[in-house]
Amino acid sequence: MSAAEALELYTNFGTVTNTPPVISALAVLGTTASSATISWTTDKPSDTQVDYGPTSAYGSTTSLQPGLVSAHVQTLSGLAAGTLYYARVRSRDFAGNLAVSSSTTFRTAADPTAAAASVQHATKKKKKKSFIEDIFGFLGF
Repeated sequence: MSAAEALELYTNFGTVTNTPPVISALAVLGTTASSATISWTTDKPSDTQVDYGPTSAYGSTTSLQPGLVSAHVQTLSGLAAGTLYYARVRSRDFAGNLAVSSSTTFRTAADPTAAAASVQHATKKKKKKSFIEDIFGFLGF
């Protein structure tokens, strides 16, 4: 790294410390049946990554977004409908200090096709029986 590059980094990111970024305002902005958008802020520019899964062991991690920013947004896709998920966020600053949030949970929306089928089934009207069918039904025929 040249002296000019080091000066530019110092100017843009301040002094290099061993203090990790402070994560705040962690929120799940919205969910669908197959996705969720998570946002958070950090007190200094850092990268963006999310661990998530259907258990507190997570199991999946988004690809790293290496751009150093203070406002972070990550969309999780390929999720199962109507499922509870656990998530935590990770941000590493220019000096390599890693911050990991506490866990949060969210539930994806129910499958809209299943809901539509359920509504369609519930709104079907039963055929009204004729007087003769009603009498024979009452007599057990």
